[in-house]
Amino acid sequence: MRGIRSVIFVVIFFILAGLIGYGLEKVVVAILPSDAVGSLVRVFDIGVHALSFNFNVCGIIGLILSYLIVSYLMKK
Repeated sequence: MRGIRSVIFVVIFFILAGLIGYGLEKVVVAILPSDAVGSLVRVFDIGVHALSFNFNVCGIIGLILSYLIVSYLMKK
């Protein structure tokens, strides 16, 4: 039973993180001036081209918020 709960946690976590990151990116583009938007929406790469990890600041914030929300809801 614990394995099913972990799979559900991971699926909900990544779906919610994607939605939060995408929504935050759209809000940032609409509200902030272009100088600040460039730093938050810019995609950073770590690694070699074929095996690189790509992320942006809005995506990282979405992952953190999603983890906090899902872990809080799964404890109840």
